[in-house]
Amino acid sequence: MEEVQLDFAPQFTALSYAWDSHEGMGQILCDGALLTVTKNCVAALNSIRDGQHSSKSLLWVDAICINQASTREKQQQIAIMGNVYRKAASVRVWLGEEDEASRLVCKYFARISGINSEPRTTWFRSRAREEKPREIGFNSARQWPQLSKSLTDFFSRSWFTRAWPIQEVTLPQPGRVPTLSH
Repeated sequence: MEEVQLDFAPQFTALSYAWDSHEGMGQILCDGALLTVTKNCVAALNSIRDGQHSSKSLLWVDAICINQASTREKQQQIAIMGNVYRKAASVRVWLGEEDEASRLVCKYFARISGINSEPRTTWFRSRAREEKPREIGFNSARQWPQLSKSLTDFFSRSWFTRAWPIQEVTLPQPGRVPTLSH
């Protein structure tokens, strides 16, 4: 850990996540000391450490970088939180652990946005099998009840119920918040 003034901070990544303190607490090792943080924070940090995008870059995490025992420091830091996200070189968003609903929703968003390994032609016509628009509509309609429930479950995650994500994903410069992942 290193204390720096925000105006002179080296490039860093900020973590956007929900504390979810009702889920309980866990511990992490930071500079040789055990720190107590929420289990969701531990999961987010593990995901970053174990993920394909892990790196040795500096990471700013509110629960770690703000002295939680000091009301005065918390008030000061909350006042500049927007600047922290504005100055971040990137922002990693942790929505929570992957589950069946999140897999289905992410696959759906990837499909409709064109970020997909399947050729888009399979949505309209397949050379192997001619699909009529009516069949495509029926297939989509059959999947709607499951997708509808999955969308509800996904957007009910605690990250989406907080006010902070608005500044955490809108204040950084364009391109600094990568595709949301879980």
